[in-house]
Amino acid sequence: MATCDFCFTEIFRDSTIIGKSKPHHRNANTWETSIEEGCDICALLLQQVTETLAQQSQESTLVSGEVSTEGILKCIPTWPVYEVTVEELGAQGQVRLLFRPPNAGLADDAGYSATVEFPPQPFLAYTLKYETSTAPKLQSTTNSERTFAQINEWITDCSGPSHPYCGRWKATAERDQKVAERVFVPTRLLHISGENPPTVRLIETEPSGFNGAYTTLSNYNEMLGNIPFKAFPPSFQQAMLVTQRLGLEHLWIDSLCIIQRDDDDWAHEAPHMAEVYSNSFCNIAAVNARGAGEGLFRRRRPIKLPPATVQASWGGKPGRYKVVRDDFWTGELLAEPLYRRAWVFQERMLAPRILHFGKRQVFWQCMSLTASEMSPQGLSQVVNEIPEEERRWRGLLQRIPDDNLSDSDKAELRRIWRIAVRSYTSCDLTKKTDKLMAIAGIATQISRALGEKYVAGLWRSDLENQLGWVVQGCQTADGKRAMRQSLEAYRAPSWAWPSVDGVIEVPLQVRRHHHYRIRILGEPQIVPRRGHNEFGQLLSGSLRAQGQIFSLSFSLFDTDRNEFILQNPSQSESAVPAVAPESSEAWMYLYPDEKLPLQPSREGVELQTIQCLVLMLAYSFENSAPAAPGAQTCSGQGLAIQRTENHGVFSRIGLVKFREVAQNQWRLIEESRVNSTSGVGTEEYDDVSGHTLILV
Repeated sequence: MATCDFCFTEIFRDSTIIGKSKPHHRNANTWETSIEEGCDICALLLQQVTETLAQQSQESTLVSGEVSTEGILKCIPTWPVYEVTVEELGAQGQVRLLFRPPNAGLADDAGYSATVEFPPQPFLAYTLKYETSTAPKLQSTTNSERTFAQINEWITDCSGPSHPYCGRWKATAERDQKVAERVFVPTRLLHISGENPPTVRLIETEPSGFNGAYTTLSNYNEMLGNIPFKAFPPSFQQAMLVTQRLGLEHLWIDSLCIIQRDDDDWAHEAPHMAEVYSNSFCNIAAVNARGAGEGLFRRRRPIKLPPATVQASWGGKPGRYKVVRDDFWTGELLAEPLYRRAWVFQERMLAPRILHFGKRQVFWQCMSLTASEMSPQGLSQVVNEIPEEERRWRGLLQRIPDDNLSDSDKAELRRIWRIAVRSYTSCDLTKKTDKLMAIAGIATQISRALGEKYVAGLWRSDLENQLGWVVQGCQTADGKRAMRQSLEAYRAPSWAWPSVDGVIEVPLQVRRHHHYRIRILGEPQIVPRRGHNEFGQLLSGSLRAQGQIFSLSFSLFDTDRNEFILQNPSQSESAVPAVAPESSEAWMYLYPDEKLPLQPSREGVELQTIQCLVLMLAYSFENSAPAAPGAQTCSGQGLAIQRTENHGVFSRIGLVKFREVAQNQWRLIEESRVNSTSGVGTEEYDDVSGHTLILV
């Protein structure tokens, strides 16, 4: 990582800047000069500006990235775009540099909204005591001798006593029998032999008797046929060369080792993805490649690699600092093209070792260490929070075949699943019908560990609670509107999150007393497609339930997030509203799974309301604050549902959540409870069990 003369002079050499703010660049000329000098700080801030303008742009050229730096900077009417605040953090020797915009306006004649705000970008600076590695002298490509010397050093250490958690493929007597019992070999592998160029054969492992180590490749590719080595795309060629330089002869690539456009072979092989990756020797990730044609290796300027080392004069205490962007792991890896793909998420979580070939350097991850070429002994603790958590998850997932997981391990697996679903649904999935398949490996491992029945992305033992998932902001990760599956591309029942394209938050498992709770009658009916199991593609799914149904009206409250708040359920104008929008404590919201049609306008005025049925999942009464002794409030959640064409059959359209609704407000809501099948269309109703219905 490099810094320019401007940043060095104005920020790092200013001894009085701690606790203060000052302008970054005051005009486009100095900013352009800094970018030409290779300053990573200035370049990253320009990237933030570019992406923000692209989201707001009415010009297709900017969205496609066909505008020069000069052209982008000319769109900004007021300077400075950013000011920097430098502040000491709680830990001694750590400083934060926060770049944020003092002005948010954009030129009207540039075609942008005048209210666009550029996002802040923090950087971290820390003294060398937080750095575990001495930066080596690197060469100008990630295909260099020094790079592979470092890779082989990581592998040697990983196979030795200094890595106690990396038991797979260790040549120790105590592990041999255990490894032999657990070994899995894919149906097909690429066998690589010779050199200049290597000879590549696709082999069937069972007839060949192969039972050894192999690598896997994470890439972005479509189907390829049997072709000579020189005709393979660069990512494949280079993965083969990496495999050989690791001392191995076998490589697994999905598009070559699974017969493409053969539904039977796909159905047979796809359920074994967990075993393919978790039993591999190492996964090779072409992180910076948008396609198989871009390869693994990158040219670079070694002096620009992060973290940068600078001499700062802050607070009258000159010293050397390492400087890196605050979101280092995300910026260097997770935001790269490969890791925006949904299929790759489980590969990253299940592989025991990963070599990330990034845009500027190679990163290493195993169950004991996360490192980079610039920090070969391990990333500094200052930037290691996310990769450290990933390392713990990977280690736990690798232990799942063992039967000695503790209760805390199992609780951690449930937490991993929640985070995995959110991360996975934030990624891109080209073939929407793969929604369940692309996370089946992780689901299979967790199902084995917990002894849980998997139900279309949910867990049966906690199904009444699991039904309460929500689409965050009714959006996808890139800000597009969330969409439910089409009839032609069925993935899951409406009550299961894989039926929606959007960022999903699944609920915590909560053990608490409920005054009311929905009843699931019997077992959910899940029908897999031919050749698939319950973790794969589904043909249909339904469940039968009993519970209370309310007919409620909601008003649009947050247009951006498409959230609705409960209207006064009483017909009396003098009645107390159920929940007031300005209330900070009590509320009742409807979170749609996708944009819902509003009620027709009345006398030319759009009502901005939705009338819907709410099937209550659970609610509880609790004592309210001490200021009102004896009073109780109600909190809970329910499914917003709609009737289908079939009698007694309903589908989900959203989630309703409410908190600390006062008794008088709850009594008004109770008046909206539906106490008969008339006009609702449920199978049956009784005062004790409520409505009986089928959800599809």
